[in-house]
Amino acid sequence: VGAHLKLHHMFKVVIFPFILMNVGLFILKFCMPLIVVHLTDYPKVAFRLIAYSMVTELFVGKARMACRLVPLVDEDVYRPEDKVFAVLGLDCLFGYWGRIILMDLQDPGAVLVANFGNAALEFFARITVVQRDKFYLGLTYRSFERRNSYWSTNAKGMMRFRCSMIISHLFSEYLMIAAAAAFYWWSGIAKDLSSHLYNCMVQVVSELITDVVTLYWEIFRHKLPVIPAWFDRQQHWGPIFG
Repeated sequence: VGAHLKLHHMFKVVIFPFILMNVGLFILKFCMPLIVVHLTDYPKVAFRLIAYSMVTELFVGKARMACRLVPLVDEDVYRPEDKVFAVLGLDCLFGYWGRIILMDLQDPGAVLVANFGNAALEFFARITVVQRDKFYLGLTYRSFERRNSYWSTNAKGMMRFRCSMIISHLFSEYLMIAAAAAFYWWSGIAKDLSSHLYNCMVQVVSELITDVVTLYWEIFRHKLPVIPAWFDRQQHWGPIFG
């Protein structure tokens, strides 16, 4: 179908992210529980903030990089605003399982440390995504000169892709919190309603603070065209996002 539609980057935006998502799902479903179930709250916090964040960046970063390797000249087929959907599945997959780990914490102090530590890491990740992706692209090309040339040629597309990622993240993270909270409560894993609501409240508040600070940094400090990117979104953005 892709060949018939003359989609020249099927591997980068469809096949490779799909392979990553299935490998990630296998690791999260069968390997991660072997580690997490044996940990108490504070070792679990350390695992979530360090090891899990590194694995997430490994998978999501690879998908971002594949999308960035689609040049701007092909925007008539691959608009930068639409590339986010090649990354969104992985982002939600790891976001959901990350929230499941946070939902499993029982100690109120551990809940605070984990969520506000995660908020700090998320803030750092969002404001340094360009620097990280430039580094990854340099490793991909094995030449930082080629990296700089490619990035400068496609700079407008890179910015539009980043703005689209910012928008999708605003919606997806709260959906992952809601999905993890619903699963944890209705499955009967949650010990009691009050501690579950406390955990959910801390997650929402820490994420809200992160979004406010990060959006200020991105829109007002770096003048990223996030709002124009929203108005230039895909015509069927809602159904596709769903």
